[in-house]
Order: sequence, then C-alpha cells, then structure tokens
Amino acid sequence: MTAMSSQARWWERPLVPAIITIALVAVPALLGMNKSFKAKLEQSQTDAGMMILRIDDYFHFWSAGKAMAEGGDIFSTRHGQNYIYPPLMAWLFQPLGKLDQAIGVHIWIALDALILFAGIVIFAAELTKRLRGKVDWQVIWTASAFGLVMLIDKVMAQFKLQQTDGIMLLAMGLALRWLDSRPLLAGAVLGIAGNIKYLSLIALPWFIVRGRWKAAAGTIGSFVICLFIPSITRGWDRNMADLKVAFAGLVEAFGVNVEHLPRATSHPITWERSVSLTSTMFRLAEAISATQLVAVAFTALIALSCVAIAWVAYRRRGLSFLRLPPQLHGLIALEWVGLLIASLTFGPQTTARHMIQLIPLFILAWIVYPIVQAKWRPFIIAGCIALALVMVLPPGGKSFESLLTMWRAVGVVSWVTLALFFTLFLTTLPRVVGQRADSHTQAVPPA
Repeated sequence: MTAMSSQARWWERPLVPAIITIALVAVPALLGMNKSFKAKLEQSQTDAGMMILRIDDYFHFWSAGKAMAEGGDIFSTRHGQNYIYPPLMAWLFQPLGKLDQAIGVHIWIALDALILFAGIVIFAAELTKRLRGKVDWQVIWTASAFGLVMLIDKVMAQFKLQQTDGIMLLAMGLALRWLDSRPLLAGAVLGIAGNIKYLSLIALPWFIVRGRWKAAAGTIGSFVICLFIPSITRGWDRNMADLKVAFAGLVEAFGVNVEHLPRATSHPITWERSVSLTSTMFRLAEAISATQLVAVAFTALIALSCVAIAWVAYRRRGLSFLRLPPQLHGLIALEWVGLLIASLTFGPQTTARHMIQLIPLFILAWIVYPIVQAKWRPFIIAGCIALALVMVLPPGGKSFESLLTMWRAVGVVSWVTLALFFTLFLTTLPRVVGQRADSHTQAVPPA
C-alpha cells in the first residue's frame, strides 16, 4: 500500500516541477538563440547603401558597449541604435562589445536566462517562506513553473528581444530576501539595478515610509556610486556628459519638454504601445485637449485610491498604515509584490514585453490560494485567467487592429493587474495579520 501511494505521488516530488521550471526558461532561451543565429544583414537606417547586422535589442547594448570601449558616443543613433540607460550598462557590456555581435548575443542570452531563472526562484522561495511560514521546495518550484506558464509568451519575447527585465526581478528578489537580515545589501542591490532599470528604485519611497533607513541608504549610496564607476575608464567629464544625456531622456519620458538638451531618445509618455495607467491618463488629457496637469491629477487620483484601499484594510485589522509591526513578514511580502505592480501600472512606459515582471504576481496567487478562505478562491482563479487572457487579446491582424489600439489606449492590462493584486492582497491580509512573530526565523537554503 505504501509503495502504491509512493508511486501515485511521484509527480509531487520537487524534482519534477524543478525540471519543468528549468525547461520553461531554457527552451525559450534556446529558441531565442536560434532566432539570433538566423539574423541577416539589413539596410542601415542612417547610412544609405550600408548593410549592417542588427540583432533586435541586443544591437543597442552591443553598440553602446563597443562605443564605450572605443571612446565613442554610447548614445549615437547611427544605424538606428538607441541606448537609453545610464552609462553603467554600456560599461559592463564592453567585453561583449569587443566580440562579434553574432557571438556575443548568445553569451548574453545565456546570462539573461540564468538571471531570470535565479530571480524567479529566489522570489518564489522568499514569498513561500514569508506567506507559508516555512521553506517548501515543492511549493517553490510549482509556483515558479506556474508563473512561467502563465506568461510563457513574455518569456519567449524576453529572449527573442534579448531584454534586461530579468535584472529587475533578480534585484527585487534578492532585496526581499536580505531586507531584514542585511538591509544595506538589500538596498545596494536595488541601487545597482537602478542604473540599468530605473524602476528598480521603486522601493526607495517604500523604505522611507516604512522607516527602513539602512536599506534606503544602501539604495541611494550604491545608485550614486554606480553612476560614476564608468568614469574609471571613461573619464570624469565624459561620464558626466553621458549622465546628462541619460537623465534628460528619462525626464522626457515623463512628459517634460527637454528638446533644447542633448538626450537619450525615448518614446513619449503618450506612446500608443504603453499600457500603463500613467500613459492612459496622459492620452486621455491629450484627447480632450487638457493640460498635462490634468493627466497628473488623474494619475494621482488612481494611485491615491490604491493607497486608500490598503489604508482602510489595515485600519479594519487594527494596523497603522505608516507603522507596521516588523514581524508581519507576510504583509511585507504582499507590499513588495505591490511595488512591482506599481512600477508597471504607473510607470511612464510599460509595454507588453515588460509584463514578464508580473511573474511574481502569479507566483503569489499560487502560494496564497490554499491559505485563503475557500469562498475567495474562485475569484483568484478568475483573476489569473483574466490577466493571462488580456495580455494576449485581442489577437493580431488587421481585422483587430482598431480594437487592439483601443485596448492599449485604455490600459486594460493595467486595470486587470490591479484587480488581481488587490484580490490577492485583501483575501490574504487576514491570514498574514495573524502570523506568529517567529514564523520567519527559519533559515532558507540558498535559492
């Protein structure tokens, strides 16, 4: 009987979902490498008659790294390149910039896969520990696999376009892991990531509100230090010039007119492909011929409404919104995922590919599903299905072009994302408020 039971439950062992999780990252990465391998020469966008190799978004990083190594302009738009980050990313890409683009892209995709995999598993491990009160590798691996399955098209896009979104996931995962035990290090990893993905700094206001001063100091300190690391080889004056161009582009992304300044080329905040609520409100203001202040007011109203929901929920549980007991580790996990959601739904530019950063939201849904009251579980299932669907609908093609434009214009994905998050937040809150203070003291093996 024992043998039969053991055989019947072989799939419940951690090894099986672990293999599935690895495959869900490795296979898209290999497909991305295959696509890059088939890249062909194409006409330069700036030099007539010149044929160049342009491998998707890797081309921008590679061109900037090559320019950095050769002392050139990392923000050059020649051949259509468009590097928009602070100089650190270009500085780090110098070794790849010295390699042939067709070779370096495969190295980058392999690194990108490792970064994404580590970020997802670390995030899942920390959420499991904080919300389930213990380390359960069966839950960790199945939750990771679930998140990847629900966003597999975004995972495919991550490697086909050679993107950097995995860096933010890894930074946020590590920061949550070190938040209580090594706050300076938790902040430092976000400051470093902030030089590559500005939105990694989303946690800084949270650190300040929550009185986590060491983490805030670590974030600010490492961010500033990393701004000037490239000056080691670039020179102080050249690095300062690069920073001015990068930050001018960032300011322009928020709708501020800086046409008189040299700047990194970025899309306007009203870009039709951005599905964030911020872009939605700015497009609405533009459509009704209102000023940008109206768009800011609309966006602020939505953000304050989200804060108000949390405020009321905390008050009903006898909690102070501004001074939470530090032992409520599960609640901190919920807020941490909320920061990711805020960075996407209220960012100046959020496109479909950025939604890979919603993997922790699906991981959260998997982890809390068994611990919330049964009456709320159908809402979690419906929310997960709805979010997965709105990210792939309407389908492509000319027949649905107008519907897709409207879909993006009103920010459907962001609205559904907020709905799912608050469903998870409000249904899990009663459970995490009742957590034992010592539930988080168990050690977690390295993820």
